[in-house]
Amino acid sequence: GSEVPLVPEHKLRASLEWMPNQATRVVLGATYTDNVFIGGDFANSSGEISDYILFDLMVRYAKRSEEFFHFAKNCEKLRICENFF
Repeated sequence: GSEVPLVPEHKLRASLEWMPNQATRVVLGATYTDNVFIGGDFANSSGEISDYILFDLMVRYAKRSEEFFHFAKNCEKLRICENFF
């Protein structure tokens, strides 16, 4: 085949940032990844992994010397998330 396995032809990342006040920041992001061929399938004959969209959310509160933040990364359809505190 002509496509490298696990390398999408298209990938798009977009994010929105909102600062309701000086101390608080909220960032919502989304990443679209196009179809890819399964790893090791250099002939492009074993099938594809379908396209998908992942969502990220970050909330940060910082005032003086204290800071709190939370990440919810790689959420797909709000089912699978990696959470970081």
